This record gives sequence, C-alpha cells and structure tokens, in this order.
Amino acid sequence: MPHGYKREYNDIFYFRKDHFCPECKTKLEKVPVSKVVNSRSPEAKDFDFSMPGGNFAIGDIQFTWDEFECPNCKKHLTVNEMKAIEGISLPKKPSKLRKILLYIFGILLIIAVALMKKYLS
Repeated sequence: MPHGYKREYNDIFYFRKDHFCPECKTKLEKVPVSKVVNSRSPEAKDFDFSMPGGNFAIGDIQFTWDEFECPNCKKHLTVNEMKAIEGISLPKKPSKLRKILLYIFGILLIIAVALMKKYLS
C-alpha cells in the first residue's frame, strides 16, 4: 500500500488537441496511468518526489499521469511516443555543465545585488 500519492499534469495543452492512432487512424483517448515507485529504488531517478513546501516524499509513492490509448485497437502511447510520431521535437535535458553555470550565475547575481544594496544605501 502506497505511503502517498502524486498526480502529475504534464503537457495539458497537448492533450486538448486531437491525436490519431498511427495504426488504425482512430481518435485517441486520454487515459490515466499509475505506478507505485519506492523512493529508494533504482527507478526513482525517473520520478519527481518533491512535494509542496520543499519537502520530499519517501517510501512507496503512487504516481499518476496521462497517456494515450486507441479505443479501437487498444494501442497505448506515451506523450513522448506520440510527439515523435507527429514529428514534434522533444526538449533536451540540460547538461551538467549548463546546470553548474546556471548555479554559478545565480550566486554571482545574488552577490551583485547584495553589494549594490550595501554601497547604494
């Protein structure tokens, strides 16, 4: 039994458009998909365990999100699979170097603001 539940709403506007099955051309339906993931398992790296208030969920958490399913042939497609079929490019994950540079830039910005407050007061 899960210790908590997390509902993820990604690509909300993408689901509002009509999408069609690549095999039988039937209009796809949005279906909820669930999976229980333990925060200490290897697959936990693929899920976001953060909660409101800056806390993190631990233990068995049930994640729920939406995917596509064809009512005719029962083909099941994730959002990324559907985007690839439709030729929509997927966002790239930022590299580690980019994350580090962004972090350093943030620190420098904070220091600059603090110095400006000190010398302009």
